Amino acid sequence: MASTPSSSSTQLWNYDVYLSFRYEVRKKFVDHLYTALQQRGILTYVDNEDLSRGAPMDVTLLKAIQESRIAIVVFSIHYADSLWCLTELTSIIKCRDERGQIVIPIYYHVDPSEVRQQKGEFGYVFSKQALENIPKAESWRKALIDASDIVGWEVGDNPNIPESRCIQQVVDTVSNRLLPARDLNGIGTHLLDLKIGGGDSLMASSHPSNCTAASSYKLGNHNVFLSFQREDTAC
Repeated sequence: MASTPSSSSTQLWNYDVYLSFRYEVRKKFVDHLYTALQQRGILTYVDNEDLSRGAPMDVTLLKAIQESRIAIVVFSIHYADSLWCLTELTSIIKCRDERGQIVIPIYYHVDPSEVRQQKGEFGYVFSKQALENIPKAESWRKALIDASDIVGWEVGDNPNIPESRCIQQVVDTVSNRLLPARDLNGIGTHLLDLKIGGGDSLMASSHPSNCTAASSYKLGNHNVFLSFQREDTAC
């Protein structure tokens, strides 16, 4: 019998977010995302060591993944060229299935279909790792498919959609997903619109092509929809 994932609200999390990424996107994108998360008060774990390809997965990082409520996976062209990244991703999907961890994928200059189907340049670099690590290849493929089935953000070359806007929307979504576990008073006392409706499902959707996201949140046995302006959150 398949195990039932534990509710994320019942877990003890030491971090809000774990960032998984290949190092060629660190200075280009990840550092800006990390700074934006920190500025919002979101406790984010990021590995500061540029480990060589094929280096063994550090127990500390595996523990950090398990202790993070949300995992943001930044897929890039060379993500699957890293044994480290593939091991991280497998652990993240396992935590999603067994611990209720929330996974948010970001596709940085790579098409989600290439990740899902392991084709194109992404598939080419993955195939090299798969051939060198045949016993692990199938679990990596499954993790890539599972992760790419989650709606996320595409960050590309469209000058009308700057990376800064995508980063802001990702941070907004992360903050909102963390909201049910935090003190609701932290968002201020002036809510423009509060609607409560029955239901047990937690639904979230986003539109990757224009980097927009919309979510509803479960609080107790109700779905709670919050609408407010930035200035209304001031104390």
